[in-house]
Amino acid sequence: MERKRITISSLEDRALKAIANNENGADYGVLQALAGLVLGGREIEPDFQKVANAIVVQSLLFDTLPPKRKGRPKNEDGDGFSVALMYYDLLDSGVRYADAVAKVAGKFHKDERHIMRIVRENRHLIGNSKEERQKKRDWWRICAKVRESVIAKGGIPAEEQILKVFDEADARDRERDLVRELDEIIEAVLNRRFPTDTK
Repeated sequence: MERKRITISSLEDRALKAIANNENGADYGVLQALAGLVLGGREIEPDFQKVANAIVVQSLLFDTLPPKRKGRPKNEDGDGFSVALMYYDLLDSGVRYADAVAKVAGKFHKDERHIMRIVRENRHLIGNSKEERQKKRDWWRICAKVRESVIAKGGIPAEEQILKVFDEADARDRERDLVRELDEIIEAVLNRRFPTDTK
């Protein structure tokens, strides 16, 4: 049996693919990706840079940024995981399909077709079979017990430690003078390309 190859697309590849597929808001997405790469101090692929440069020039010619992605953001459906989890919990406990859908639709204030679309999109998070879902539920119970044990001993649960690291990084980023950093990046390139004559 041949193993499936896994490829991880770079930020640049994803942004360029969105343009190639004529996705809505793709040009703006390139500029967002460019901003992330510049602020992260990462090297930028030459082809991506050419496309980003062309979009910047177009923006200057039209005196406006390209449009952002239009349409309802995915997260307006609420937490898809919670919707799917409730649906499958009801179904696996013996509640009939129609009753399960109606209960979930009532709780999340969505129509039943919309609920089933959310369930289909998030099914992979919950499990494709009743056995797989039960294994995940057992695992989540174990994780909850470990979390309670850590808290009871005065410790900080792992997910809260991770969130703390992100919060600290976010606080540092908010204190950054991004305009000054960008000026310094431009100055460094100019100094490298056009060194000042010290004679």
